[in-house]
Amino acid sequence: MRIYLAGCMTRHADTDWGYAEFAVAAARLREQGHEVVNPHELDKALWSFDALTMRTVPPLMTRKRVLAFDLGIVLPTCDAIYLLPEWTWSSGAIAECAAAITYELVILLAPGAEAVPAGLVAQS
Repeated sequence: MRIYLAGCMTRHADTDWGYAEFAVAAARLREQGHEVVNPHELDKALWSFDALTMRTVPPLMTRKRVLAFDLGIVLPTCDAIYLLPEWTWSSGAIAECAAAITYELVILLAPGAEAVPAGLVAQS
């Protein structure tokens, strides 16, 4: 299964942008045989942004551009989204979760992650 990781980054901008939590989740899922899309790895490859060494993002790496790419290009190629603890503190992760629901992806919760609010799930 191809799984997209979603969690809070900007809340941890003064440390590692949540890098460690994403890396641990990615490693765990990869050990289980999944293909993992880690936004930190994408940010480094696409925007030359290294969360471990940089506190500010490059000028071209705007929130709008990152979200447009992740929501419109990357997420539709995935089978599932894996929500990390505190994902509800991130407007980006909330948007990713809403898009995943729209794309009918499997919603997976990391241990300690908040449940998906009923308001995000469309009622049929």
